[in-house]
Amino acid sequence: PLFGKLNRKIAIARFTRTLSAVMKAGVPILQALTISASTSGNQVIMLAVERVAQFVKEGASLAVSLAQTGEFPPMVSRMVAAGEQSGNLDEMLEQVTRFYDRDIEYTVSRLTRLLEPLMTVIVGGIVLFVLLALYMPIFNLSRVLRK
Repeated sequence: PLFGKLNRKIAIARFTRTLSAVMKAGVPILQALTISASTSGNQVIMLAVERVAQFVKEGASLAVSLAQTGEFPPMVSRMVAAGEQSGNLDEMLEQVTRFYDRDIEYTVSRLTRLLEPLMTVIVGGIVLFVLLALYMPIFNLSRVLRK
């Protein structure tokens, strides 16, 4: 569950980063969506973006289309709506990307802090097992020699 959420955040960040860059370069929205879909690295997001492109082609706004898929958090569609209304969609997409980049960085650092003690215990257990495997025959040998 935790890695799935992290993977989704990474995919959304990739998608918004690419969409922002492509739109800033002046590529039309439908073509920009097609290009950006493949960069997410996540099949679910890719299929959702393809549905978004279809909704946009039918006349829906990008924000409404993102919300209709159910795959993007409400914050993304609200930021996109603000960008569409203000005429600064690429800027808003960059802000979404920055938000997700910070969130990903925080989540990864938290995971690292949680995993370090666990890894220490696991490595300690392995070392203990190896030491016991080495010294048990010696202890058994001394017991046999005493008899």
